[in-house]
Formats: sequence, structure tokens, C-alpha cells
Amino acid sequence: MKKISKIIAEVVAIVLIIGLLLFVNALTGNPVSKMLAENSAKKYVNENYSKLDLVVEKTNYNFKFGYYLVFFRSSKSYDTAFSVYTNSFGKIIRDDYENEVANNFTTWRRLDSELRQIGKNLITENLPYNITSAAFLSVNDDSNDYRKNLTKDMKLDIHNPPFDIAASITIQDTDVSYEKLAEVLKALAKLCADNNIKISKYNIFIENDVLVSKIYGNKAREHKKLGDYNIPADLLNTDNLADTLKKYIEDKK
Repeated sequence: MKKISKIIAEVVAIVLIIGLLLFVNALTGNPVSKMLAENSAKKYVNENYSKLDLVVEKTNYNFKFGYYLVFFRSSKSYDTAFSVYTNSFGKIIRDDYENEVANNFTTWRRLDSELRQIGKNLITENLPYNITSAAFLSVNDDSNDYRKNLTKDMKLDIHNPPFDIAASITIQDTDVSYEKLAEVLKALAKLCADNNIKISKYNIFIENDVLVSKIYGNKAREHKKLGDYNIPADLLNTDNLADTLKKYIEDKK
């Protein structure tokens, strides 16, 4: 009886171990498949992109779709970076050179990240509000081709950017009014003008979380929020900015 119990326990342990290995493999892949993916991707890159001086930076497994992403970056160009996709047996599925590099998307993504950090630092360090988020953003809507003036590895000139810039700010304040919104917008616009940064649009929001009493004495939080995205800079030229903002925002509803 003890011998049977021991055999059953060993079988259960083996099944659990196999199940765990299969689970881990489903989530993260396995070393053999990873090696096959990298070797195939390197061969593929040598055959198709040999002039780019690419090196493998990392290899990841996408458990949702069941393929490997072998990420390459050029040793000569930081913005020349893209992935080659393979299955678990190393068969090439595709690469995203055209989407990432050829159309300057990697360059835009890097510049946009730098732009966000510049805006965050400038706004949070200079405006006297309880700021919960702040950034400069590249304007990438249908009205402009935000990548047409980009070149790989270009440096960001904040005073002469290759795309339009939007300034974004969200603050916490008990005064959730159009008058306060106009005050914040004017302060942000002045800060940007004083630093010779041309802004085409503004994203401005005021939020206030209030603890209120409900019926029977229960407490709950009431969230108040006012503001909008893509407020045109031209609105700052109006005589009564608070009324202009109110009309602009309410007309969009």
C-alpha cells in the first residue's frame, strides 16, 4: 500500500512539474526556441539589412500570439531599430523595418519622449499649482504630417521643433471653474512664451476629489473635472478668455 502511494505521489509530482514547465513555456518561451529565433533573425538581417550594422539588443516572447520578437539596433544609428518576428521553430514571420525605421517612427518616438520630459520639468518647476501631470506633446493629428521633417538621430531643438507642440497640464484645485481654467491657460502660455517655445494647442484640466455626505450619513468621493484637449492657441487672443473657453468646450459636447 505504501509502495502504491509512493508511486502515485511520484506520478502526481511529475505531472505537476510538466504542467508547470508547459505553463512557463507558454508565458516566456523556452531557451531552445529562443536560440532558434535569434539565429534565424540574425541570418535574415544579414541577408536583407547587412549595411545597417545591426546587433541584437533583446529577444522577447509574446505569449498572446505565440511568437518571438528579436529586437535589433544599429551600432551606428540609435534610431535604426526594429524587430524581426519568428515562430518557435525559427521561421521568419515578418519584420517591422518599414513601420519603425523607414517612416521615421522610431525617431518621432524618441523626440516625443524627450519633448514630454522637457515640458514636465519646465511646467512643474515654474507654475504655482498642485500639478498632477504636465508635458509637451507633438501634435500628430490629420492636419499635419508630424514625421515629414524628421531625420534619423536628429537632435531636438525645442525652440525650432520639427513638428507642432501642444502643452498639457492637469492640476488639483477646489476652484473648478472657467475663470480658474483661463488663469492656468494664461500662466502656461506666458511660461512657454518667456522660454521661446511656440505652442499650437493646449490640454488643460482642473480636477477636484471632494468627500461628500450621502443619504444616511454614508461618505463617498465626488469627482469634479473641467477642461479639454487640443484648445487652439488662438483662443488666448480673445478679450474674455473664461467665457471663450466655456463656449468652446460646451459647443463640443
